[in-house]
Amino acid sequence: LGNKGDIMKYKEINIPDKEIFRKKIKELYGKNIANSECHFSSRNYTFLFHGLKPSVIRVSANAKRKVVDIKYEMEWLDDLRKYMSDITYVIPSLTNSIAEEFSIDDNKYCVSQFKLIHGEKANAENRDDQYFYNVGKLLGKIHSISYKEQKEGLKFNRCKWYEKTSFDFSYLNDYVSSEILSKLRTRIEKIKSYPEVPETFGMIHGDFQVNNILMEWDTAKAFNFDNCCYGYYISDIATALFSFIVDPEIPLENNRNDLFFSYLEPFRKGYETEFTLPDTEWDKLDDFVCLRIFECACMLSRTNTDTAWKKGVIHRLINTASADNCLEAFDTHHKNRVLGA
Repeated sequence: LGNKGDIMKYKEINIPDKEIFRKKIKELYGKNIANSECHFSSRNYTFLFHGLKPSVIRVSANAKRKVVDIKYEMEWLDDLRKYMSDITYVIPSLTNSIAEEFSIDDNKYCVSQFKLIHGEKANAENRDDQYFYNVGKLLGKIHSISYKEQKEGLKFNRCKWYEKTSFDFSYLNDYVSSEILSKLRTRIEKIKSYPEVPETFGMIHGDFQVNNILMEWDTAKAFNFDNCCYGYYISDIATALFSFIVDPEIPLENNRNDLFFSYLEPFRKGYETEFTLPDTEWDKLDDFVCLRIFECACMLSRTNTDTAWKKGVIHRLINTASADNCLEAFDTHHKNRVLGA
């Protein structure tokens, strides 16, 4: 939901027909988003309401999500709650629906409301070894529950990781050469060929990154499960660790590749208090960092942003993802970008 510095006021949110949108939300949920803490990401608008019954209203635009998707997301959250007490749950609309769909002109929206989880996001200077240990422990717990569910034969109506719209290649054709895309497709096909066995593959968070993790004392909490899917557990791990080294607050002179592995050590210790992956899975981290970078490029290619800026970022992402060592390449491209090279 963004760091404190990313909080926006209602007047700063760019929503088509904003006043009509605001009145529609009030009609459906009885809450005025003009009085909320507002955030925007590439996937959602979110409006936070603090107080005795804190909640968050999540809005997906352009038909990226349907009511049925919310239903399937809630099924897994309901199951997680059997083992983890501080998991969000849906708060129905005034019409007693788990989500609402509506259109304003040509803009389609899917809206849902959730219990707001308490906690704070840790900035770069506060992410010490204990933080990484606690975050690893949380993710290990989530994966251990997923493993247990599979052993019990539980199934959830969620797609596999490569079926998500965030892996849609089509928009990249305008930004990347066919040769590079072919190289990336080969690497992704290699990843798709990895065995889908309960010990390494199951329901994952799908977007387990620093902005979706809260801390309360020594307890880590996760939210934004809207991208949960069937995938490799190591994918969640790579996504988390990569999100830590992307942080622009980290001084430029720090080598991102070295940081990744320094964070990995306490993270893995925490993770393995709850769940154990074969050593061969940890050897695949670079493949899954590549996968995460590629997913970011795909998502960016679908957004309506400045073409020149977008083209430059996509090129850096794809060049990083297609390198033999993604982490070393990321460090180089990051420093070059900052230095204007």
